Amino acid sequence: TIPKGTCFPAAVMRTLFAVNGSLHIVHMGYATTEDVTFYKTANGAFVSFEQYGDTCKAELNAYRAEKTATEYFEADLTAMDEAVAMAATAIDNATTIEEMSDALATAKAFIDGVESKTVVIENAKAELNAYKADAFREAETAQRAAMIEAGNSAIEQATDRTAVDEIVADVKGEIDTLKTAAQYADEELASDKAAANAAISGYLADVEYLAEQQAERDAAVLAGLAAVTAAARVEEINQAVADAKTAMDALTTKATIVEAAKAELDAYKAGVVYRAEQMEERAMIIAIAKSALDGANSQEAVNGFLANAKAEIDLLKSDIELTEEEKAAADALYGEEKAVALAKINELKASVWYDDYTAENQAKINELYRLAKKAVADALTEEAIAQAAADFEIGLAALPKIVEGETPNDSALPDDTSDLVEEPKPGNLFGCQSSVSLTGIVGMLALGAAVLLHRKKEN
Repeated sequence: TIPKGTCFPAAVMRTLFAVNGSLHIVHMGYATTEDVTFYKTANGAFVSFEQYGDTCKAELNAYRAEKTATEYFEADLTAMDEAVAMAATAIDNATTIEEMSDALATAKAFIDGVESKTVVIENAKAELNAYKADAFREAETAQRAAMIEAGNSAIEQATDRTAVDEIVADVKGEIDTLKTAAQYADEELASDKAAANAAISGYLADVEYLAEQQAERDAAVLAGLAAVTAAARVEEINQAVADAKTAMDALTTKATIVEAAKAELDAYKAGVVYRAEQMEERAMIIAIAKSALDGANSQEAVNGFLANAKAEIDLLKSDIELTEEEKAAADALYGEEKAVALAKINELKASVWYDDYTAENQAKINELYRLAKKAVADALTEEAIAQAAADFEIGLAALPKIVEGETPNDSALPDDTSDLVEEPKPGNLFGCQSSVSLTGIVGMLALGAAVLLHRKKEN
């Protein structure tokens, strides 16, 4: 900027005039009459404000002229022209050199940002080639390649950017119709899950369980279905099915529980000897309990039926218990009669002269004596008491004495050895020991037959 009133030598003034004719000279004194500002352009020239704007527009027009129809699509060239026009208007309306420079720079940047035909085509091809590049299985990958090849050929023939964009969009739409590998996997996984859910829900579904076990099975099914839903791989689905089945296999069925309860009931006090009436009662208790067990719907009910049946069986008296009660009652009722009978038996025993008998018959006398006393102790009626004494008397009378001329047995047993004789054994009449001779056994059988003909004792 040259301040007002500045004086210059004539030579300098001529130079200034040569550069720009806007310098105002008042007279030949070569002094400026006002402030004069010059602006340095990009090529180093000094110009006025108005000339600087013209220089910017000229530079911008030249920059635009370098972009030809051979390199760019028509629509892009038109966009460049619009940008140049807008920049020229901004330069004309600028009030500062900076505003002119900004308008010029902005327009140039826009023009630089416009892609050439080659760039547009290559970018479009690259976009198609990258679209879902690894998304398909073998068959769909081949179909995709054919679609892209046709699209690239069409892009090279396109006459404008809009056509290129439409071709890219159309080819992408075609590719989108192909089923991806992920979609196939999702469908297969969904199919596997549906099959797994059916397998879990149907496993042992027709088996009858008690309420507690049924609740456990329902929980196992729900847990299995949840695990299948959360599974992301086939291996996880298979594991969920296996776990659910394992949990259900561990459950005990109603049939097994009920049969075990019935077996337990059958075995309960099975070794106890009952009389016929109690046996019938026990059988009826068990039959009723088994019927109830068949209708049980919970483990609690099974346990209750089993406990109740056992409690009822516990109330039944065994043969031993009944016999003891009967003996106690008979002792209380017939104590005097038993004492009389025992006195008679002891009297008969005392009247026996052992030397009149062989050793074998002496042993039989002692056995008859023992049995007679036991019969009195076990007797439950007055008739049985009397019969015990009578049987002893008959038994003694049936034993033969030593006949004249027979040698007495030196091994005769001493008197009153009944306490040394063993208790009667099943199948051994009168409890005779197995060491008795064959002849003795025959004699004992004859004696037993005679006694039984007179016996009326109840069993």
